[in-house]
Amino acid sequence: MADRAKMEKKEKEKMFQQLNQKDLDLANARAELLLLQEQLNFTNQKIQDSLKGLPDPIIDYISDKVIRGIGGLPDVLGFTDRSIMRRFNRFREHLDTEFLEDMQEYNLINNEGELSLRGVKTIRRVATLKVGGH
Repeated sequence: MADRAKMEKKEKEKMFQQLNQKDLDLANARAELLLLQEQLNFTNQKIQDSLKGLPDPIIDYISDKVIRGIGGLPDVLGFTDRSIMRRFNRFREHLDTEFLEDMQEYNLINNEGELSLRGVKTIRRVATLKVGGH
């Protein structure tokens, strides 16, 4: 009976050690999650700051129509700059003339209506914000 009590005590100790380890793992995971959330917020803020000169209607139009038209959110984030340029240039005939004029005014497209590198970066930034839920 004493041996059984010792075994039960050892099992309880082992269970408490495992439980303590799980609590520690959970606390570490929460701390890491908080750090990742802070980094995401910082990155999103930097992206929003980089878009500050653009009117919201342009950002919204890029978010709602352009990204979908050139391949969709997951694809746009994985495309090369050249691929985004090609796809945009093929899709631009489906875009509102007023929007294209606004894009040219903000140097997102050139005089021929082709997407500029600044335009590529803007589309990518808007897509990144969209993924981040902003």
